[in-house]
Amino acid sequence: MHVRIEMLSLPVSKLEQAVEWYGRLGFTQVHHGADNQQARIMVGRGQWIQLVRTSRHANMNFYNKEGYEMFPCTIKTADVRGRHHRLAASGWDAGECLDECGYNFKAYDPDGNRLNLWGGFIGFENASPDGIDTVYIPVADLKSSSDWYIKYFGTVLEKPGQYEFHRLPSGQTIMLVEIKDGKRLRIEAELQEEQYGVSLAVDDFNGMVQALRDGGEQVVEVREDERERMQAILADPSGNVVRIVEEVWNESLPSEEKVLVNQQA
Repeated sequence: MHVRIEMLSLPVSKLEQAVEWYGRLGFTQVHHGADNQQARIMVGRGQWIQLVRTSRHANMNFYNKEGYEMFPCTIKTADVRGRHHRLAASGWDAGECLDECGYNFKAYDPDGNRLNLWGGFIGFENASPDGIDTVYIPVADLKSSSDWYIKYFGTVLEKPGQYEFHRLPSGQTIMLVEIKDGKRLRIEAELQEEQYGVSLAVDDFNGMVQALRDGGEQVVEVREDERERMQAILADPSGNVVRIVEEVWNESLPSEEKVLVNQQA
């Protein structure tokens, strides 16, 4: 079964300001919710950051056990230095663009969501397409969470015996980060109840749902309004909400997204 990261939803308090910030990075808004509560930013071929309006100031950052502030995702972009220059030239603090396993920089959006933009390993910048490379998920117990993602999504440990990095069939990575801050985990759960978190696209939706139910998982199904795809919502062992959607993006893209995809092909 093919599984890929399709979208990551982030909370924002000022939607228009957030959309403008992503525009400074060179990313394009391709969909705006009819209720003016969300906007979708295209960051790769069939991949989006979805900005969802929230009434409180919140972000999806968290700290690992060493006290390092984790970002919700890494976005791979071959034009990492160009995006860094554009953001800095706009007057926004873009930090430094450093050569650490390939050029990358970390920047905060207006609501404090910390993003990592990465150009790829030196010499292999074009080995994979632009888009969401890695999502980072805080978990209470690393081993049980690792077993869960392996069981249902076919992830493969990048290093045997190390349960953090999970490679999806798409080549993207889910990184599980064990944290002991129960309060932060509760905040994450509250945010995800408000529709923030990761969406995974699968090519055998019915098979995935059946496997989840056979495994005793509680699954809620809804149909997405704008694209009429089936969607299943469930929680991992730490309460992180994961959304499973039908892999039909190339047939059902809104017209403006099709134009952008064709330009990237």
